[in-house]
Amino acid sequence: MALKQRVGLRRLAWGVMKNVRLGTIATVGDDGAPYAAEVFIAADRSLRLYFLTKDSTRKAVNLAKDNRVAFNIVEGTFGIQVRGRAAVLKGRERVAALKSLVQKAASMPDIWPPVSRMADGGYIVFRVRPTSIRILDLRAVSSRAGEPVIQEVI
Repeated sequence: MALKQRVGLRRLAWGVMKNVRLGTIATVGDDGAPYAAEVFIAADRSLRLYFLTKDSTRKAVNLAKDNRVAFNIVEGTFGIQVRGRAAVLKGRERVAALKSLVQKAASMPDIWPPVSRMADGGYIVFRVRPTSIRILDLRAVSSRAGEPVIQEVI
């Protein structure tokens, strides 16, 4: 794939990811079976994802044993599929991720996201470093142009 096209796909992926508030995360359970759940997310320009969860949730327990993760994000006619590795954040990186998650939460007046319950304690903030990102483009113009519907971003 040409560099220009790859840069364009990264910009498109960032354009979708920066505005999305919810994503479906899949983790690997003890028995090797997948587990999926909805989480509130934030993203950065490097296309890394951030989310928080209680330390006792199934996803947190699964990630403590196997940090492989997959995400599916849908926004309008776009879908983003992310595979990567999750890590618990500490210090300044945790504070920066929390700031992004709080900003997202503030833009959702009708929803009471988990970040609003941080004072209860026991929450972990994760960062997902993508190893693979694919974008699904279902716009009619893309379909008519004969372009592939799913393209590799990284």
